[in-house]
Amino acid sequence: MTHKIYLGSGSPRRVELLQQMNIPFTQRVLDVDELYPEGLRDSEITAFLAKLKGKAQQPKLDINEIALTASNQIEWNLIWADLDFLDFGSGFKVPYKP
Repeated sequence: MTHKIYLGSGSPRRVELLQQMNIPFTQRVLDVDELYPEGLRDSEITAFLAKLKGKAQQPKLDINEIALTASNQIEWNLIWADLDFLDFGSGFKVPYKP
């Protein structure tokens, strides 16, 4: 099964990171108001905003499509499963060919 990945970010650095990992993707940036509830701190803010951007992408996704979003402070949660796949958690793996 192949998954199409959408990068929901206009950041040149995030584009460069995915390109360096040879992960095919399409850039799709949506306009999202980056407002968060009072009382959140540091990584709670970045996690909230990354999820907010992901929820904006969700209605546009078809089966086998994934949106990768992040906040201004990059907090990637990549887990190396083995040499052939990147494991993004929750059982989702992406083929990796360096």
